[in-house]
Amino acid sequence: MINVVITFISVFGGLLLLISVFRLFSRSLQQKETISNDLTVIIPFRNEAINLTPLLSSLEKQSKLPNKIIFVNDHSTDQSFEMIQLWANNKENVHVLQLPDHLKGKKQAISFGVHNAKQDYCLTIDADTWMEKDFFEQMKIPSQTDLQIRPVIMKGENLIGKFASVEYLLFNALNYLIAPIYHTSASGANLIFRRSTYLKIGNLENHQHIKSGDDHFLLRNLQKNKAKIYITNQIQDAVYTNAPINLKEYFDQRIRWLSKSTQKTSIKELLIGFLITVYLVGSFLLLIWLILQGNLELAIAIFFFRVITDSIVFLYYTKSLKLVSQVIVLPIFQLIYPLFFTIILLGSVVYKPKWKGRRT
Repeated sequence: MINVVITFISVFGGLLLLISVFRLFSRSLQQKETISNDLTVIIPFRNEAINLTPLLSSLEKQSKLPNKIIFVNDHSTDQSFEMIQLWANNKENVHVLQLPDHLKGKKQAISFGVHNAKQDYCLTIDADTWMEKDFFEQMKIPSQTDLQIRPVIMKGENLIGKFASVEYLLFNALNYLIAPIYHTSASGANLIFRRSTYLKIGNLENHQHIKSGDDHFLLRNLQKNKAKIYITNQIQDAVYTNAPINLKEYFDQRIRWLSKSTQKTSIKELLIGFLITVYLVGSFLLLIWLILQGNLELAIAIFFFRVITDSIVFLYYTKSLKLVSQVIVLPIFQLIYPLFFTIILLGSVVYKPKWKGRRT
């Protein structure tokens, strides 16, 4: 059994390295000119008063704004709506809408925004994000895109935040690496989609009873319908958000993310999830077993093989994002994350965290 695990880790890690090399020599996609004039930005929000200032400030500083920005209020009970209304005053391209009483949740807020949009493309961003001043001016997407998955960078100030940031980058790096084979995830915090594609095959009615997962289910429906999906790791395409500041925030967020990704899961998703789990957690358990058996040489070899493999995958993704320095956290990540992942896995079964004052 131990030999099987060692073989799997070696083969799986080797495949990641081979894909990394292949991607390095692959041709870049043809880009369009800036699409700001064909773009509606949709920002759903609920109880975001304490997070809005960075977003509104970054929008105010933009060198170029899109044709239309739609804020959709998902029944906030704080001062979010009033803050946004005040900021939007006298801005002709900014609209603040109230989600009707019979609708609620982020999915419905996005759908409501899409139905009030007129442009060819929609960009969803979260109300707790911000961006650089040339974000819209430099916006480009590959020709004939139905969905573009764009980078979200977590800014962590303390140890928990930095750990969460590196973890998020590593999983996005894996997603970026295997994207030619299968897109594993997308973040609605920075997602561009063709409006007509969303209206045709978004299929909201099939998952509207599940409170979260707007991005997850949109990605799955588009993949199922063989839409044109691309992913970018360019720094000019990134938005920023604050990382969790304590363990409760971290576990609540990760359990919520895992819960939505396990809803209506396909065989392919289960297989990919299983392989990644064995690679991350199985290698950690193997290290412990080898150390207990006194086989330190093999334990050290496997540990450094994992570190080197993950570092190459990580650097391939983060180079364009100018975040390569965070690679130094990976050795510590290798030792801590399997424990965290196990807690998240078990927690997703027995615990339902609140999100924006609602149970997920």
